[in-house]
Amino acid sequence: MIFLSTFAKVIQHSLNIIDQYLREEIKTSIREIFVEVKAEFEKDRDEFLKNEKEWLTRKEAANYLSLSISTLQNITKNKQIPSSKIGDSIRYRKTALDDYLKSNER
Repeated sequence: MIFLSTFAKVIQHSLNIIDQYLREEIKTSIREIFVEVKAEFEKDRDEFLKNEKEWLTRKEAANYLSLSISTLQNITKNKQIPSSKIGDSIRYRKTALDDYLKSNER
């Protein structure tokens, strides 16, 4: 009887060790998967941001701000939004448009 009791304790102890080992292995696997998914997400996000247009034409900027072209021209003339002249066309940096929107939040 003592032998069976000792054997049961050894088995239980072995199962506890295996359980602890498997938990650590699972945690490690989950961490590795998380790191891979995060890296993929960041790569996709960076690719998206890289492909997003940085400079907009006057028409695109007006559409982006939901303004008429003449209103955008007036805002630009009043130096509320910076612009750049490239040849005969005016361009607006998208971040400047976002800044303008933020500054006019209520």
